[in-house]
Amino acid sequence: MSAQVSRSLAVLAAILPLSAGCESPYPDSLTGTYTLESASGAAWTNGTTLTPPAVTGLLRLEQSQYGIDWASGNARMAFTDSNWSGTYSNSPDGGLLMTLRRITFEGEYDRDGDVLTTRLSAQLSETGPSPVGTIVWRRQKDPES
Repeated sequence: MSAQVSRSLAVLAAILPLSAGCESPYPDSLTGTYTLESASGAAWTNGTTLTPPAVTGLLRLEQSQYGIDWASGNARMAFTDSNWSGTYSNSPDGGLLMTLRRITFEGEYDRDGDVLTTRLSAQLSETGPSPVGTIVWRRQKDPES
């Protein structure tokens, strides 16, 4: 092995552990179907944390565009008696923007394995269940895997 190749491997070995702790410059792929685990922090939850069967929900995200700054796609959300559809965008730093029923919801998300936590607000207040507040979702397993 040449000295140049040896040095290159040594440099690579030194850099890899340093880069492992860095966050990705790309946004997470949020594509999937999620079921609601809990909802809190919104007027429609009356200051409590609601869980099934008091409230049920399903979130479907289908990513259609992907780049270094944003991923985006279609979103469908259903709560016990409320259906929403539109689009979403998410950023590498955890920003989340959803436009559902022509209402823009802004906030952030955290993803830990199959658990997706969204914290969204909107200027227009809706009656009944909406994406406003902190909602915890669990990604359903793909039946084909």
